Amino acid sequence: MKLQYLKGLTIFATVADQGSFSAAAKFLRINRSAVSEQIRNLESSLGVRLIQRTTRQLSLTVDGQALYPSAKAIAQGLAEAEENLNHNKPEGTIRITAPHDFAVTWLLPKIHIFKKLHPQIQLDYILSFDKIDIVKEGIDLALRVSHIEEEGYIARPLFPDKIGLYCSPALINEMGQTPTIDNISSFPWILYGALAPNNVIPLSNGSCNISLQPEIFDKTNSPTLMREIILDGKAVGFQRERAMIEKVETGQVVHILPEWYERDVCCHLLYPSRKNLSLRTRLFIEYLLEYAE
Repeated sequence: MKLQYLKGLTIFATVADQGSFSAAAKFLRINRSAVSEQIRNLESSLGVRLIQRTTRQLSLTVDGQALYPSAKAIAQGLAEAEENLNHNKPEGTIRITAPHDFAVTWLLPKIHIFKKLHPQIQLDYILSFDKIDIVKEGIDLALRVSHIEEEGYIARPLFPDKIGLYCSPALINEMGQTPTIDNISSFPWILYGALAPNNVIPLSNGSCNISLQPEIFDKTNSPTLMREIILDGKAVGFQRERAMIEKVETGQVVHILPEWYERDVCCHLLYPSRKNLSLRTRLFIEYLLEYAE
C-alpha cells in the first residue's frame, strides 16, 4: 500500500460511515473541500470511481463497496496506533447504540466507574428502539436485546433474560382479584406493539404455549413508557425480568404469573472484528463483559 493512499483511504472510510462529505468533514474537523479533494485524488490514483454523488444522496459504487472493508480496517488501525503512541492513554469518542430502556436500566449504572478509569474517553449514546444501521451511523458498539441479524460482527452474550408479566399492587387491589392465567385477560393491559401482533399476547411456561386476547388495552412502541404505566398502577404489561428486580424487591410492582413469560432473550454486545477495534472500544468492551452480571 502506497503511503499517499493512507489519508485518502481513511477519509473515504469516514465518508462511507458518515453518509456525506459534510458529515465526514465535521467528524474529521477539516474543510469539506479537503474531503472532496482527497476522494478525487484517491479515485484518480486507483483509476476507479468509489462514490456515486448526486445533489441529494451519496452511495458507494461496486468498487467502493469492495474497497470499504480494507479502508475501514486501515482507518481503525491508524487510530489505534495513534492511541498506543500517546503513552497508551486511550482517548476519543465511542459511539454506542442501545434500546433506551436497556441503556437506562443496565448500561448507565455501570458507566461511572469506567469514566473514572478513562476520563479522556467520551461516550456518544445513540438510543433507539429500532435497529439502526451500524455502518451508516459510525457505531463502534451496539447493545442488543434480541437475536442478532447483522453479519460481519462479533456478538458476545452478556446475560440471559426473560420477558415477564408485571403489575402494581394497587391495580391488583383495584381489580379485587389475584391475577391468574384464567382471569388475566380481564385486567387492563399496556401492549408493546412489536410483541403483540393483532393484539394477541403469546405466553409460554416452557412446555405449553398459549395466546391471550386482552379485553381492555392500550399500545406503545416504548418499553420505557410501558414501565411507567405499570408502575403507575394503570395496566399489566411485559418487562425484562432483570430490569424489574429492584422494583419487585421494593414492592413497587408484582411479578405476576412468574411461571409464564413472553419469551427468552439474550442481551448481547455487538462489535466489529477485534483486529479492527480501537483501543478505547476494546477497553470498554472488556469492562462491560467483566461487569455484565
